[in-house]
Amino acid sequence: MGMERSFNVCLTTDSLETIKVESAKHKRVMDKCKAGTAQQFKDMIDEATKRNDMESAWFFGIAKRVGADPASKPVSEIVSIFNAYYEFEKCKLQRALANPRYNPLSRKNRNEVIDAEQLVYLGDPKLCMLTSDRGFKSKVAQSTQAPRIITVPPDDLMDAQKAEHVVRCSLSA
Repeated sequence: MGMERSFNVCLTTDSLETIKVESAKHKRVMDKCKAGTAQQFKDMIDEATKRNDMESAWFFGIAKRVGADPASKPVSEIVSIFNAYYEFEKCKLQRALANPRYNPLSRKNRNEVIDAEQLVYLGDPKLCMLTSDRGFKSKVAQSTQAPRIITVPPDDLMDAQKAEHVVRCSLSA
């Protein structure tokens, strides 16, 4: 059950009941994904505490999560490729380590999982990120990829002409 299937059902059905059923399935999948990734972040917090080193805890946590050999690439190379993602995760990790009552499994903190995952795409230097979430830039301000995060008001994306203008300006930049 993937996002593509959910979108296709929503686009091809005339039945509100079908959309409700499909939405409920999709929500369960997303909740399970968020919970799993939140648990992995909790493991990263534990590792950072144990190692007293955020960068290597992040690196080994990511390698473990994607099933990669941590010895395959130097930490610095991965941090450079996924700089915005690293900065975002570092910000989350610093906040977690500074607050003994931080709960990565809470609903609020689980939602950040999806935010962080989107930043992986900036590993491709040809891609930009278009968002209405003003929080992204502040969490990755030190990243060399921050200029490729384009923040626009939601109203600009709701209006077809404004949205087209935003996309055209983004592509020409």
